[in-house]
This record gives sequence, C-alpha cells and structure tokens, in this order.
Amino acid sequence: MDDKPLDLLRRERLALEALMRRPGRTVLRATLEESVYAMEDEIESNALDSHLSRLRRKLDDVGAGVEIRAIRNLGYLLRATT
Repeated sequence: MDDKPLDLLRRERLALEALMRRPGRTVLRATLEESVYAMEDEIESNALDSHLSRLRRKLDDVGAGVEIRAIRNLGYLLRATT
C-alpha cells in the first residue's frame, strides 16, 4: 500500500469496516446496509452499490492489495488479491 493515505467518506469507511470484520466471507447486503445507514435514512436501491464502487476505486488507486467482489443476489466479499 506504500503508506498512501486512504481518504474515505463516512459511508465508505463504514462499509469497509463491516467487510473487514469478515474477510474472505460473504457479508449479506442487508448486513452492510445496517452497518452503513441509520434506521431513519431512506436508501436508494443502488446507493450501497455506488459507495462500494467508489471504495473499490480508492482501494485500487492506493494499491491496497484487496478486492471487493459482489456475490450476486447475496452480498459482498472482501479478499486479498494475489
């Protein structure tokens, strides 16, 4: 990662933290939404996908050595790249 700072928005950070708690394991979409959004937040259907897309790009830009994979109709997975 070359000690490059990772400048994340709050929801990107919350999503990354939720994924980091279960590395290599699928985190259900509902679980991520609960981690990222407050109960009173209205969530657009693709909001989480947008946050994770930006997070993927930022992780790639700093050479973090991890990837976030979408598991269709289930959730997301954080794993080390080889």
